[in-house]
Amino acid sequence: MSKAAYPTTSDLLTLLQGIGAVDNPPSEAQQTLLDSQDFVQEAIDLWERETGYIPFLADALGSTWDFESDLSGCVDLKGGFVSISTVNLNGTDRILNRDYRTMPRNAVAELKPITYLEWCGPVRPFPPLPDRVASLQVTGVRGYSVLLKDSHWNAILRLAGLPLLPDLATLRTGGLLKKREGDVEETYTSTSGTSTNHLYSGIETAWRLSIKGSMPKRFRLA
Repeated sequence: MSKAAYPTTSDLLTLLQGIGAVDNPPSEAQQTLLDSQDFVQEAIDLWERETGYIPFLADALGSTWDFESDLSGCVDLKGGFVSISTVNLNGTDRILNRDYRTMPRNAVAELKPITYLEWCGPVRPFPPLPDRVASLQVTGVRGYSVLLKDSHWNAILRLAGLPLLPDLATLRTGGLLKKREGDVEETYTSTSGTSTNHLYSGIETAWRLSIKGSMPKRFRLA
């Protein structure tokens, strides 16, 4: 299934309660930590920066973006469009598959974002003239997708939870640094998010791997 909106602070609370990191209801100290900053919005911002798609979840309405092109080959759209309605070059609307092609090929049919335009036909001079800069306006719906895949939604949610885990571990253990049960000793060094080992370090590692595996990369020309 897909989702039409980003995760919320309520979703983050449900996630953290599900792994036992936050009580239900949260303790006063836990709630204070959760309210200390907007962890979900920071995760969304980081996700967009890391993927290169800003915005990632497509805008509701189309918008017009200005670019420059030397007409020597392709135009990097600096992100993605889920659809493009017009491409205007030097004041003239251009025709798809005659004057330009969208890249990657079949992006819209395959529900992938358009990240480049490739000039073709009479628009593209031969040989290219790299000193000839043209004014380009692209109108369309900006973003990676109109819906979030479950894997992307979950990755953003876990990204929001990662910075909380060390401090939540400290609250849960009451500042405990070491615990021994029989011959098994566990050491906790969770202090203000600087730890490499804490009560939820196993979950943190799993979340990081999941986030990395779910993060799409922008299509780039070879």
